[in-house]
This record gives sequence, structure tokens and C-alpha cells, in this order.
Amino acid sequence: MPTLIVSLRSRKATAGSFPSVGYTSIEGLYFAYRFAFFVGAPLAYFSASLGTLAQRAEVGLELERPLGSLPLSLTAAGSAGWHHESGLNIETTRLQYKVGLETSSIQFGPQTDWRASWTWTDATYGTGDRQGVLRLNSAVTHHLSPDATLTLSRNVLRVYPPTLATPPPPPLALDFINPEDLIDELRLEYAKTGMRGDAIATTFKIGAFYDYLPNTLSTNTTSVTVTYGERLPNLYHWQFEPEYNLDKQFVTLITDTGVAFGADVYFTVQAKYETATPRFEDLDYIVTAQIRNCFELSVKYRQVRQELWIALGISPSPQWQTQYQSERPNRVICDS
Repeated sequence: MPTLIVSLRSRKATAGSFPSVGYTSIEGLYFAYRFAFFVGAPLAYFSASLGTLAQRAEVGLELERPLGSLPLSLTAAGSAGWHHESGLNIETTRLQYKVGLETSSIQFGPQTDWRASWTWTDATYGTGDRQGVLRLNSAVTHHLSPDATLTLSRNVLRVYPPTLATPPPPPLALDFINPEDLIDELRLEYAKTGMRGDAIATTFKIGAFYDYLPNTLSTNTTSVTVTYGERLPNLYHWQFEPEYNLDKQFVTLITDTGVAFGADVYFTVQAKYETATPRFEDLDYIVTAQIRNCFELSVKYRQVRQELWIALGISPSPQWQTQYQSERPNRVICDS
């Protein structure tokens, strides 16, 4: 039957306040709560997490606003918190700020547009350590037809301070970014979408990219890639993406396959296999289950990295930080 919910708080403030329970390899079994409210334009929040392996408390401010009449929006955030992690036997404070810029779609003629986003995050710890993280995504897309595009993009995820070897890990496991996830590439890609039959959506991509990231097997090399995938909404999807390194002549295989079990459960397997070593760089298993159309249970096991996440909450499940995303995004839609 229809339900009417009346709140004296704004939709954004209400959406920023939610409890969650779950399990991760860093937090252990945990219960977390985040309460958000507006202080003028910024959104203020307080969050607390109590876990068997880690305990945290943090306050912060978040701001997002357009820059006048420019096709740019500014995001800024600052936070201060206390963290205790049993796994690393550390208790410390963390001061963190984040600043970012994002463009809307900027048109260069009727068929070409440009979108870009830049984010810098800087964290200072009570131990005296410091870590900066740069994220940059910029893409110029030419629309050849309604279902075909040609895109030139630059994608960066780098950790600072840079070193000659692997960047030193931060004192908190919460902030650690696996070197396998770092990226610094220039990519040119042709993509075409279509249909097979009346219901199956298809995706075809072909392109090449140059890898600028230092100290990797692919440093300063060019690779070509071909991708093909199919998706039948709420039933299954699969995608196969081989990459061939032209300079060092090895193949990397990336797959993403999922299937629905009934109307509310979806199981996905994502894998990245390196033939030069040979080894699995990643092998992940993901299960998402909708509960009464308003809650979501998410379980993800990363076999290679030996990491386990279990989350139950009223918010959409977290976006797992992998270089390849599932064709089936996680969304929560509550019945009215």
C-alpha cells in the first residue's frame, strides 16, 4: 500500500544519515552510523564505527557548488577523526581534505563533447605520515552515430609522495590503495552498442592505450584491446576483454560475468589474468541481494587479495574499487 514519509530535514541531509552493519577484512564485524545535517551551504556529518578489528569516529564538512556561469562545479571536503586498527596495532588521528573540479558536458560542435574531473585528497596522520591521492579523468568523445563513439581519454590514479619503488603504505589500512589499482594511461577507443534479437544488449569496443605508470610490467608500453559483451537486464551479463601488449608481447585477459537467481539475487565473477607471469591479478566473487525492495545485502570476496566484504544497509551498496566495473550497477529502489 502507498506510504507517505514526512521529514523536516532536506532530502540530501536525510540521505547522508544511515546505519550499516557488515564485515570487512579491515574492520572485522562492524556497526556504523553516519548523521548528516546542513550548516549553511556545507553538509556537516558525524560518523562512528565500532568493529571487532577497528574503531573510528570522525566529523567533517562537504561542499558542492557550481562556479558561477562556468561549466564547472567545485567539490570540497574536510574531516578530522580518530582511528584504531588492531590489525596494524595502531591508534592515530587523521586530518584530511579533498578538493575537486568537474565539468559538465562541454560541446565542441554538434557531435563532439568533453567531460573531465579532477580530485586531490591529502591526509595527515598523528604518526607524522602523509599521503596524497590524485584522481583525473578526462575524455573527448566524438559521436559517429547514435550508437557509435570514438573517445580519447586520460585516466590517472596516483599516490604521493612518489618513490622509485612501490609507494609506502599509509599508517591506516583504511587508506591503502593497492598498487595493482593505480593507473596512468592515455586511451583511444571506438565503441558501438547494439541489440541481438529484441532484448539482448551488445557492446563492442576496440582501441589502444599507452601506460605511463612507473615500475610495472607495462611501463612506457602500448597495448591494444578488444571488448565484446552482452546483457539481458535482470537475467545475465557477460563481457570478455583481451589486451595485447605490443612492446613486450603478452596478453592480459579480463572477464566480467553475472547471472540472476530469481528477482532479487545477482551473482557476479570478475577476473583479470596475466599470461606473462602467469597469474591471476584479480579474481572476485560478488553477490548482491535485495531485501524487501529497500535493503541490500552485498558480499564480495577477493580471492587473490584475500579480502572479504559483507554489507547490509538501507543505502546502495558500496562501489568496489576495481579497474573494471560490473555491467549491472547496484541500485536500491524502495516500493511506494
